[in-house]
Amino acid sequence: MSDWAFVLTPLLVLPLVLLFRFVGCPDFGTTTAPVDAPVQKPPRYRDYIMGAPNNPGVVKNDKVVPNPADIIAYWRLVDAPADMVAKDEKGVLHGTYVETAPTNAVKPSEASQGKFFTGQNSLITSDPTVMCRIFAGGHVLVKADSRLYSDEFTIEAWVDPQWGVGSAGYEHTLFDVGGFYTAPFQTSPGFHGFRVYADADGRWQVTLRNGSLMNPAPKVPLGGRSHVAVTVQKDGGDTKVTIYVNGKPAAFGALGFYSKPEGAPLFIGVGNATASPANPAVPVTTALSKIQEVVLYRKALSAEEIENHALINA
Repeated sequence: MSDWAFVLTPLLVLPLVLLFRFVGCPDFGTTTAPVDAPVQKPPRYRDYIMGAPNNPGVVKNDKVVPNPADIIAYWRLVDAPADMVAKDEKGVLHGTYVETAPTNAVKPSEASQGKFFTGQNSLITSDPTVMCRIFAGGHVLVKADSRLYSDEFTIEAWVDPQWGVGSAGYEHTLFDVGGFYTAPFQTSPGFHGFRVYADADGRWQVTLRNGSLMNPAPKVPLGGRSHVAVTVQKDGGDTKVTIYVNGKPAAFGALGFYSKPEGAPLFIGVGNATASPANPAVPVTTALSKIQEVVLYRKALSAEEIENHALINA
């Protein structure tokens, strides 16, 4: 081979290499990182519950569409520390923050200061700047109103218990309404209303005011926030009650006849030992918990609806 062949061969090969590189051969000097899919965030909790428009986000049960007309009242309980009004997001059934220590005269109640501690962290991920309150013996009172109660209903909340080892043997009431009294338009006394509470064994319990209990009852999650919901649904002459914990059904029972607590106020964060709403309240069994996003509905929500409420704040 001549000396010219050694000189010309590289010059002839070079254009071919450059051609194939631009036609589609990979550039071995660089790599292209894969593009991550956008993170699918849930909607804002309050706006989702209220069925507000322009609240984008992803929920597990996407065929469920919240209907604000189903809500009787919605107390977020994130009002300013100096504000003694527990605002109803529907703008109608506002409550009052009451600072009164529970008594031990009627039922053993854990010692408390009868107050609220404020400036605590939010229990809702989508609203990290709002502050919930610790119910340290204080409670919220919603005055009796004919618009408060329906034959079937759901009541729910986010709860972070603040009681400890020394609380064993005490009950802690989340919601209480009614008693044994003569309701409006009735001629004789009877049992009306319901109570949702953690029993002395630390289990969520529901009783219609006739004394019927859930059995078995689910453990209250401790050491952080959790979602609890109770549905009450008519079934002929009986009443079906379901407790949901963190979006999952945890207990079910048929608790007999349920009568709406007409003429009675609703207590949030404490029990009331007075049988008749005509008499002064006797607060007992304080919740000793952070409580936020209390919603009362005029129907028994479906399992899918309740699961969405729990998972968008997971």
